Amino acid sequence: MKSEGNRERYREEIERLQRKNHQLKAVYHQEQGRYFSRTLKKKLKEIDATGFFAVIDDVIIANAPSKKELDEQIAKILPEEKNRWVFQFKI
Repeated sequence: MKSEGNRERYREEIERLQRKNHQLKAVYHQEQGRYFSRTLKKKLKEIDATGFFAVIDDVIIANAPSKKELDEQIAKILPEEKNRWVFQFKI
């Protein structure tokens, strides 16, 4: 999953494994978030944004000045079973 090419090349196998094991689906989304967070961090730094951010894949779903507040926001907006999909980072 280190490159877009590998994700595309193994897409069918990844989807098959996700259907088989829901924990792997959470890991997949977290890793996608980690990958996309690199680009998001650069863009956020360019506009002088600070704080804690939560992403699923390439979408920022929440931000807050503290991790505690971010966790609270995530709990409010996502179903509990999808909380494990979230990748968090700080700027």
